[in-house]
Amino acid sequence: MGRPSDVIIGLEVGAREIRATGFDPAGRELGAARRPLHARPLGSGRVELDPVRAWQTAVRVIHELAAAVPDLGRRTVALGLTGASGGLCLIDEDREPLAPVISPLDRRGWGASTGRDPGVPCTSNLLAALLRDRRGDLDHAALALDVKGWIHACLTGRPTRGTVDAALGFEDAAPGAGPHALDHLLPPAVSPRQTLGMCAAAAAMTGLRDETPVVLAPPAPLVAAAAAGAAEAGFEAAVAVLDDDAWLVRPPEPGVAAGGYVRLGPDLEERRLIAGGIGGAALDWLVGLAEDLFAAGGLIGLTRGELQTLIDERAGAARPGTHDVRGGPAGGAGPWMLNGLGEASMIGDLARAIYEGIGFAARAGLEAEGGPPREIRLAGSIVARAPARAIIPACLGAATRELHRSAPATVGAALHAARAIHEVSDLEAGADAWITPFLAPPAAPDPALVELYRGVFERWRRS
Repeated sequence: MGRPSDVIIGLEVGAREIRATGFDPAGRELGAARRPLHARPLGSGRVELDPVRAWQTAVRVIHELAAAVPDLGRRTVALGLTGASGGLCLIDEDREPLAPVISPLDRRGWGASTGRDPGVPCTSNLLAALLRDRRGDLDHAALALDVKGWIHACLTGRPTRGTVDAALGFEDAAPGAGPHALDHLLPPAVSPRQTLGMCAAAAAMTGLRDETPVVLAPPAPLVAAAAAGAAEAGFEAAVAVLDDDAWLVRPPEPGVAAGGYVRLGPDLEERRLIAGGIGGAALDWLVGLAEDLFAAGGLIGLTRGELQTLIDERAGAARPGTHDVRGGPAGGAGPWMLNGLGEASMIGDLARAIYEGIGFAARAGLEAEGGPPREIRLAGSIVARAPARAIIPACLGAATRELHRSAPATVGAALHAARAIHEVSDLEAGADAWITPFLAPPAAPDPALVELYRGVFERWRRS
């Protein structure tokens, strides 16, 4: 294993914020930092980011991590980078951005144009949308990157394609164009085994060492699932909650046909990803709504954390099974719908409805994929919320194990980096130190709630 002073950084470029966590080679957390990404909603589902500001935010997050981890620049032996699926940054031959970055939150990135997984937002869909819109930036673009790919290019000076987008073509990019019509815009793919050294300019800005290995890991939902034990033998399923999406990840089963196969890494079997019907989970937007409501009413002084606590308390006190949220079909990218919410409903009812919707959508996905497993692992911000920890397992009707990590995607990114620099031999071997100590024992859901939600789920599914 590594030396006591080694630090491995996990950097997550999410849809709403950038997070960084420093770990020692045994997976112990040394410090963390996070900063919001300021996206610009433009209407009709369009969301943009300032590319320079996104890079500067990543730099500031690393500097804030350095304040928490002494001598970070000298001690860092690798940086693992992950991020939200999708998004698009067009760059010219000088590797300068041509236009604002399209955020992973942009709805044009969702669709079935790849023919592989209609629930996963990807850069290829955005490229196809721009081509249909005849946007002039495409005429001057040399390369197209997703958002984490843009940050990776800033760190290394070498644009490379994300590990999942590398497998995605451009079906129906233009009438009659056929697959891979825009493939020339994508840079070569980088293997998770391959590392690129940090370029001198990025080293000077971040305070890290020149040539520090940078590892491009799979997208955040997948590495969060890896941080919940997806590389372990016997892994069954994980619900990973990141930003405002929840992702259900489980291994494929022989004889079960379903789309959405991806690779978590070079030493893992393919894992099945179900997404699109599960979302709105982190409640960040709900807390933002509460902030706006309080501000409009002239009520100030509550912190964001206090608002979240208040919402969770209201959700915990709300009557169970009376309000639910429905997403699209399992594996699809349907919009969210709210049921059973009337004029008398309060913000706690909405929070409970979202927790119930996550549980029901996950259950529907699991049943479509061969039935619920014996154990489901919960990873992400949802683990910190008591109402969610009670409601979601009851909706699923399965025992759960919680991953007590504040930012599981940074754990997965750092674990991939540890694998790339041979601090661990493979992801499964790293689980003993990086994952197992942070997993709570299996907990059975409340039998009364399970029975209640079984009936609610049947009515939900019939409707």
